[in-house]
Amino acid sequence: MAYNVHIVQHGGTHWVANLTVRDFLRAHPGIAAEYAAAKRTAAAETSWLLAYSDHKARFVGDLVRRALTWASKVEPSVAPESRID
Repeated sequence: MAYNVHIVQHGGTHWVANLTVRDFLRAHPGIAAEYAAAKRTAAAETSWLLAYSDHKARFVGDLVRRALTWASKVEPSVAPESRID
């Protein structure tokens, strides 16, 4: 078993993005299923953490952008400068 821990600044850009993606996936179960499938595929086709991350990077980048766009419409306090490009 392996663990991957991320430490981010409370209220910072990554903090906002992570929570926004969480909320977006909860509100869009179909997209959550696509994300789960992308993670399963990446895990099956790679054998180490960085390769796993690289394998799903495009999907995750798109997911973050979609989530932040969604959040800015649902909750205007999620400012465009919170985006990760």
